[in-house]
Amino acid sequence: MTIRYIAASIFIILFCTNKYFSQQSDSIKIYQYNEIVITADKFESPLFSSTSTTTKINSKILSKLPINSNIEIFKYIPGFNITSTSGNYLSPILSLRGFNGGGEAEYISVFVDNIQINDVETGLVDWYLLANNYTNNIELLLGGSSSLYGDFAMGGVIDIRTFDDEINKTKFSQASGSYKTLKFNFNSSYNFSGIQMNLFGNYLTNDGFREHSKIKAISFGGNLLYNLNNNSTIRFTTVNNFNNEEIPGALSQNSVVKNSSSLPFFKFDENDINKIRFNIGYDYIITNQNKLLFDLTYINKNSSNIRTFTNNTPIIDINTFQPIGVYDTTLYGDTKSSEIKSNVLNGKAHFYSDLKMLKTKAIFGVDYLVSYYDNITNDIFNGFEIDYTNMKNSVRNKIVDGSGNRKKFAAYLNMKSEIFNNLFMNVGLRYDYLVDNYSGTLPDTAINVTNDAISPKFGLSYNYYSSKSYNGRIYGNINKSFKAPTVEQLLDLKKLNFGIFIPISQTDFVFQKIKAAPFGNLLLKPQESTNFEFGTNQQLILSEQIQVDLSGTVYYSKIKNEIDFDLQSFKYENIANSKHFGSEFGINASVNKFNTFANFTLTQAESLEDEKKGLQLKGIPKNIYSFGFSYLFDFGINLSLAANSSSGGYFDDFNKNKMPDFITWDSKIGYSYQSFILNIFINNLFNKEYYTLGYTLENENYYYPMAQRNFLIEISTQF
Repeated sequence: MTIRYIAASIFIILFCTNKYFSQQSDSIKIYQYNEIVITADKFESPLFSSTSTTTKINSKILSKLPINSNIEIFKYIPGFNITSTSGNYLSPILSLRGFNGGGEAEYISVFVDNIQINDVETGLVDWYLLANNYTNNIELLLGGSSSLYGDFAMGGVIDIRTFDDEINKTKFSQASGSYKTLKFNFNSSYNFSGIQMNLFGNYLTNDGFREHSKIKAISFGGNLLYNLNNNSTIRFTTVNNFNNEEIPGALSQNSVVKNSSSLPFFKFDENDINKIRFNIGYDYIITNQNKLLFDLTYINKNSSNIRTFTNNTPIIDINTFQPIGVYDTTLYGDTKSSEIKSNVLNGKAHFYSDLKMLKTKAIFGVDYLVSYYDNITNDIFNGFEIDYTNMKNSVRNKIVDGSGNRKKFAAYLNMKSEIFNNLFMNVGLRYDYLVDNYSGTLPDTAINVTNDAISPKFGLSYNYYSSKSYNGRIYGNINKSFKAPTVEQLLDLKKLNFGIFIPISQTDFVFQKIKAAPFGNLLLKPQESTNFEFGTNQQLILSEQIQVDLSGTVYYSKIKNEIDFDLQSFKYENIANSKHFGSEFGINASVNKFNTFANFTLTQAESLEDEKKGLQLKGIPKNIYSFGFSYLFDFGINLSLAANSSSGGYFDDFNKNKMPDFITWDSKIGYSYQSFILNIFINNLFNKEYYTLGYTLENENYYYPMAQRNFLIEISTQF
């Protein structure tokens, strides 16, 4: 099957090849000192003036690393931790600076071509939109960013641009490999009589490393830019995705099954998501120094989720109704299905001014969002492992039926001034107001919840030396950020069916099924963080062929009312206070056609609760480092090898169960000739058995195994 796809692709590419494809840049410059970025301030400014940790990654950098999807770039960026429950990184869980939603929520705002792709109800991101090769630029803003981006940006911002700088180009690639993986990507940018247009698409299927882990994902979209006259431009953007993924579930460390297996509990678990997004924007230049920007985004979502929750079966004292032991049997499972249909309308109006006489840029904006959704939840099945093994049919019993809406209003001001030569000051302030309304017929429910927050920021950046051979800057900021409880965290009304045993004698027990409290918690308070950050960038240019870039950041965040999902009570709760502090260091050196890099991240996310004070929060490794190199030979072959390591994480908040440390290696061999490119990726080169995520339940550890050695062959062309 794989050979047939490769042979067909080679034929297509050789047939289409008609232009010489220029060699890509020899070095992987992760940090580029004079780059222009937008994400840090919402207006164009040099990267060296940013008062926060900001990184820009272009398609040439992505093409040089041993990654076969853009998601994997986060393995090699300081500050990020990438984990997965499926065995691969196609649908990851991304945490930043110790903010870990565990797959239930996100702490990062993610944008694709100016459209925010965080789900309104959960905050989760459709990461399959990044399982492709059509990205042109990725801008990363690390640290609390609520002063500009609101409550999803407590950890940072990822801004992805698909628009290709090279117009009148079409790129096509096809890949096939382990686990019956098949990928198609295309990106096409053209300019027709002043109309600039970009189209992109991705198709992905994968049978998965584990049983019951098949994936099928389709995403496509495009941009159109049309200048109405010298003063006004209209923009159209659409980003769409249709995903179906099977969920293999967790395995017990005490289990004797293979890592590639999936327990019978999870035989029906899956996510099915369809999202359509449209954006229309209008830019109007009032004067050379003033501009108005308007954006209107519409999102339609239809999702279906089937998920099984497992729990141990305790022995309950009938007099005190307290657990006195655990019955010696398998886990008890409860399978639920949820269907959500939602429509979102998001409007933005921004006024930008460049006050050149004052060396000041400023943007004032207002955002408004309203989301209407319908939610139905059903009981599917519950029982022990043998019940799931023998189950052939399931019956849906509706337990939740309701509709609601979330409304957001925000206003913000962000200013950057060069107060002295090469000394930049950034001041920002944002106010957010959120209202949640819900009305349910099953159960009979009427709920209204409001939250608001003020998010200020003050930062400085000093470019203290700049020459042809050396550039250096330092920067720092203090800001306050927040994260409101998501709709699901507040209003998830489903109740689990638990299994318990009641003793009727010293040797005999009676099984009883009971219902727990709802997952959602109306008493949840918004999370709040106060953040301090200090960093530096150093660039040493010894010659045209030799360059060294260094970066370093230290930060401290104190968080109030951090939200967590309690696996004992199966309920969202505020876990009082915690503190996150750490450091991020990176070095990148290029010598002619040889490039090497090394990154290190220290993250200490500690509870401030009395009984857990000083202990690391679960699921967050203390130490992450990565390093690698690439080399481009004169005859068109390029090699790259990179390692990623994680250590110091725990399954539980009491730090009694340590997650095993690991290091994995990925490699790529590439060959380019004219417009033809062939890449061979080998992931987990040394066939390491490892996992990135797990949890503890009743003193037993559960984990999600990752794929062992696998390969992918990719063929691409440009014409």
